[in-house]
Amino acid sequence: IIIYCSSFSPKCRTEFDQKDTPKRYLCYCHKEIDPQFNPWSIPHSCGQTCGKRLIPECGHICLLLCHPGPCPPCPKQINVLCYCNQSGPTARRCGFKGWSCGKACSKLLSCQQHRCEQVYFIFHEKFG
Repeated sequence: IIIYCSSFSPKCRTEFDQKDTPKRYLCYCHKEIDPQFNPWSIPHSCGQTCGKRLIPECGHICLLLCHPGPCPPCPKQINVLCYCNQSGPTARRCGFKGWSCGKACSKLLSCQQHRCEQVYFIFHEKFG
């Protein structure tokens, strides 16, 4: 008998001999060994909240039920200023909080006579 890995991982198509087939496995969120079958859950899911830390790191955790694949970006909305602090707070998704308002930097240059005309962005201070 040949058993396909897809019964353990939906994307994998590796073939195993029955003697080589994994006997135990973890659910997707790594909380439960050999999760019980539940017709209302994703196969091989424990049905609990995922709880993995979200990427990019924002301090929040994934609130989806145990699932295959990467967790989605953080859905929480927070009010943040743009990179240059020239525009008022705007509601942004926590995972994508950095943004450019598109305005010129306007900082006084070392000549003390002119102002920077580059659009301000996250690396402007390092490289601008």
